[in-house]
Amino acid sequence: MKKYKVGICGNFDTENIITNGQTVKTINLAEMIEEKIGIENVCRLNTYEFYSNHIKFVFSYLRLIKECENVVILPARNSVKLLAPLGAAFKKKYNCKIYYAVVGAWLGTFLRGKKVLLKSIKKLDGVFPETKTLKQDLENLGITKVKLFPNFKRIKILEKEKLEYIREKPFKICFFARVMEEKGVEGLISALKNVNADGIKYYLDIYGSVDKGYRKRFDYISKDFPEYIKYCGVVDSNKTVETLKSYFMLAFPTKLFYIEGLPGSLIDSYCAGVPVLAARWKSCYDVVEENVTGITFELGNFSELEEKLNMIAQQPGIFNDMKIGCLKKAEEYNAHNVIKILLESMGE
Repeated sequence: MKKYKVGICGNFDTENIITNGQTVKTINLAEMIEEKIGIENVCRLNTYEFYSNHIKFVFSYLRLIKECENVVILPARNSVKLLAPLGAAFKKKYNCKIYYAVVGAWLGTFLRGKKVLLKSIKKLDGVFPETKTLKQDLENLGITKVKLFPNFKRIKILEKEKLEYIREKPFKICFFARVMEEKGVEGLISALKNVNADGIKYYLDIYGSVDKGYRKRFDYISKDFPEYIKYCGVVDSNKTVETLKSYFMLAFPTKLFYIEGLPGSLIDSYCAGVPVLAARWKSCYDVVEENVTGITFELGNFSELEEKLNMIAQQPGIFNDMKIGCLKKAEEYNAHNVIKILLESMGE
């Protein structure tokens, strides 16, 4: 008889949870499953061990498959090349079902040309992408057991009565993501400087951990920040709504077309009733409803971003009118609703 109903194999690197979206999702998923079926019925395996001792990790993973009725994997690019093939090879022997909860949106592009890995993933009992766009990409690759499984947050949605409407300049906006060149932070700063050249229309607060490879560059550019731009550090994951609710908008100027899936920062923003100004990455319209939860601009086109900022400054009512829409959208990412999708597939 199996010891556990569910095994969860993902990144439980709690020391870096604030800086790693994969870790946040893994821990949130584990906690929700433990809450629903009982912590005694769940076993965790940290993929972080994969990088320190490959052989030991392989044996730990096989033991997880042997001892659990169901195993959920949340691999990164390196570990998926191990977890999927091993899971596909041993699931029948150990009478275990393997489910792949996808983090981000890179998987479809990553699998092209990798016939062996694709064959392994097709043998899994379910693949759960965050967005409709990735779901379609995976189905186009011939993966049939695909079910939409949005990213989610274990945070309370702001009450309508507590929404904060901002109608007068300067408007407070924020950047709320890992601070790195690929996330478009410099393009946002440049656009904002141009918009504010003839008078301050916006203040910008930058939140998020600074990527190690970008630290030197960010320290350099931050020395010349004007008075209306400042770096505010990292926000505790339990305090995101409280932090964001007083902002006029969240700017999401990412330059990552394929990698972005369903960014947790946008869920945070919706839960706080704050509309977004976002670049159109591949899965953008799975997350942002134009003129309902935000406004978008062409990815990498910071001249258009500047135009949108000028337009919004002249018509702030457009963004204030979207606040209720954001709260409604946030319901789609309610942890209790989303986790049912996975548990029902397991028969729990």
